[in-house]
Amino acid sequence: RQWGSDGDWYGKRFYCARCWAKYDQQANGDDYYQSEVVSAGVDADFLSGYKSKWRELIELEWKEELRLVNERLQNWSLERLVRQGFCIPDVRGQKRGQFFGKSKITFTKDFLGRHQFSSGDEVIVSRKNPLWDEHTWKGEVVELGLSRITIVSDDAPWNLRTGTWRLDC
Repeated sequence: RQWGSDGDWYGKRFYCARCWAKYDQQANGDDYYQSEVVSAGVDADFLSGYKSKWRELIELEWKEELRLVNERLQNWSLERLVRQGFCIPDVRGQKRGQFFGKSKITFTKDFLGRHQFSSGDEVIVSRKNPLWDEHTWKGEVVELGLSRITIVSDDAPWNLRTGTWRLDC
């Protein structure tokens, strides 16, 4: 099922029927709010500096999150990762179509138990250990259930349905 079939176009705006997200189509590639900024009289240099500072802070936060994840993967045992909810081992994967041009993949298990995964989180998918496995890839969580986690990714392998996988966040 294509994502475009789950919503409606109103002029140059697409509204997703599932989440009511709004996507604006821009022919000229300009910043979406550029016309609003100009009409409000906001100084463009001030706005550029403001965006730059926030981008720097977000990048610093992201680097710290990556450092913490790597530290956990290197120093914690699998049992501790599972107990703390940062790892879900032995899940089965299956492609479930497309989500905004990316592969939508559902991982299932009889019962996932307590975990730290939430919608929007980046997950690391591997067979046994993301630090050593050759075929480790990343995705983003889009849906959660009692027995399933659905992610989207550009890097889904061809042998997704064979064997079991491990999810780390």
